[in-house]
Amino acid sequence: MRHPWLALLLLVPGLARGDPLAIGAASSLTDVLPRLARAFTKTTGAAAPVASFGSSGTVARQVVSGAPLDVVVLADPGLARALTRRGLLEPGSLRCVATNRLSLVVPRKSRTVASWADLGAPAAPRTALGDPAHVPAGALARRHLEALGLWTAVLPRAVFAASARQALAYARRAEVDAAVVFRTDALSAGSDVREVDTAPLAARYVAGVVVGTPQPADARRFTTFLAGPAGQALFAEAGFGACPGREP
Repeated sequence: MRHPWLALLLLVPGLARGDPLAIGAASSLTDVLPRLARAFTKTTGAAAPVASFGSSGTVARQVVSGAPLDVVVLADPGLARALTRRGLLEPGSLRCVATNRLSLVVPRKSRTVASWADLGAPAAPRTALGDPAHVPAGALARRHLEALGLWTAVLPRAVFAASARQALAYARRAEVDAAVVFRTDALSAGSDVREVDTAPLAARYVAGVVVGTPQPADARRFTTFLAGPAGQALFAEAGFGACPGREP
């Protein structure tokens, strides 16, 4: 068995359908991917895929280090293409499956920040965002703040997080004055935070099949499901946008 750490799952009645696909996914998919996995199983009869989550940069490094993943879903098409060039994702397997926009959120009771412009105030607020070096939401946030002429003001008091979800957690606990996250992250927080502004920049989520997977047919079937009508409906319900095309 390729994934011994999943062996106990196969002892549960109804799950003994072969090895579940192992999915490495961007942290902003934490809520929606389990629903997609259940729908995939219901539709195909395959074992329910099992996902692990992290920043897209972290997932990409896992692929490079040989982690036993069958499919990745990254919020950075550039990373997916780079993995393909290195022979780590199957050529032709990349599919754009969703998009997501940036959201500026604040703790529920905070009134310090009401718009992007407030991040550049003389007494700059503490702002959490994903580390731009390896978190797509953080890289997009930097691009947006640079375009607004605010990056140099934000940087000294920026709190860099390992993922957009971690940045959101800082805002939920009121440990920062504001956080830049994906819009779906903001929606997942309920009343713990308030969305005060958005940005037009959108991230594209790209799914790809890892070279060497022992289940290439199921892996391709899963990425096709994500891009198909049933998968797209679940993405939309979770607040994700549609891709302008299926190519990354």
